[in-house]
Amino acid sequence: MSEEKGFAAMDNFKIYSIVKKSEVNKSKFIDGRWESQSRKDANGDEFIRARYALRQYETGDPRDDFFATAPSGNTSQMIDTIGVKSGYVFFTADAICAFWHVPSMEEFYTDPPKEWIAQQKALGVDVTDVAWRGEREWYDRRIAAAAWVEWLAGWLK
Repeated sequence: MSEEKGFAAMDNFKIYSIVKKSEVNKSKFIDGRWESQSRKDANGDEFIRARYALRQYETGDPRDDFFATAPSGNTSQMIDTIGVKSGYVFFTADAICAFWHVPSMEEFYTDPPKEWIAQQKALGVDVTDVAWRGEREWYDRRIAAAAWVEWLAGWLK
């Protein structure tokens, strides 16, 4: 996904709302940056996958609610064996922009990427005092994976 497609996906999922930077709690700001990877599609053609990720680095944080449950290989094998013997149906799913499906439970802000600011200025929009308020979970937020698991479990019920 290119940066342009990334902005379109962000808008589609409504992952942020625009707020005045001067009016937000500075302690709730998280630094963000573009992460890019070179990939190959099924035809062998190379493409760039880019996403805007938040870099949430905190040490000494007493939180213990940001680990997502994931079975070990042995546990998965045991579940598969019992399930097959019991006649259960299994499926695998792949969610596009998985974390962006999950509404954020915590207040946080980030500066918009410089490319978005340039795009808005080209459209004649004043973006001198603008920040993004997170409305959904973002990649590289510490609680995003755990929030995804909780959200998905509720959705599957």
